Parts: sequence; structure tokens; C-alpha cells
Amino acid sequence: MSKQEMELFNVRFDSLTTLMNARFIALEDKLEIIHQQTLKTNGRVTLAEGKITQLEKDGITHYVECPVKAEVTDMKKDLLEYSFFKKYPKVLIGIIIVAMLSIGGGLYASYSKLNKTTESNNLINTQNKIIIERIDSLAKVNNIHFK
Repeated sequence: MSKQEMELFNVRFDSLTTLMNARFIALEDKLEIIHQQTLKTNGRVTLAEGKITQLEKDGITHYVECPVKAEVTDMKKDLLEYSFFKKYPKVLIGIIIVAMLSIGGGLYASYSKLNKTTESNNLINTQNKIIIERIDSLAKVNNIHFK
């Protein structure tokens, strides 16, 4: 492998590394947001369980007698998403897999575009070298000197 090819390979590899690091940072940010939301949700669940326990201690177990019926109904609606993923964990795994495949596809598309751009630049450089060689040969024939 020549020095130019090695340098080109290093540039491509560095670009790909930078792109992957940017994607990972974006994923870490999203995971941090999900983590924070999970902490909030867990806090709400704990609060709801505490209220339900207190209601059971007070002997208010039936919705008709419950003075906070609307609040309990609202809490159940808030917990629907949590209970859905708890009941169907394969859906959550599927969502994660689709997200990872999308990221992989994006990385592949970026790499392909980078590769095509490099090939185009190499072609232009080759054409420029040929033109310069022709100009130089014509200058020698006509005894013209460029500064």
C-alpha cells in the first residue's frame, strides 16, 4: 500500500470514526433523556402505590366510595404506557432493534457517500495531472518557460 493510499485510508477512517462518535453521543443523550423519564415514572408509580396502600388501610377499596376516584383513574391512564411495555417486552426490544438498524443504515449510507466523493476527487486529480503534463510537453516543444 503506497503512502498516498495509506493517508487516504487514514482520512476515511478518521472521518468514519468521527461520524460514529457523533452518533454514539447522540444515542447517549437520548438514553439519558429516557433514563430521566424512567426515574420520573418510577417515582409516580411509587407515589401511586403509596396512595393505594393508604386507601386500602383506610378501608376505601371500592371506586364508588373513593373520594379520589378521578385521581386514581388519571393515574391508571398515566401508567398505561408502562404497563404495556411490562406486558409486551418484545415490542420494546423490537423498537430498539429497528432503531439500531436505522442507525446502521445511516452509517452505511454516509460511508458510501464518502467513498463516492473520494473516487470523484481522485478522477478529477488524475484529469488535472494529464492536462498539466500535456501543457508541459507543449511548452517544451515550443520552448516556452513558465515561472
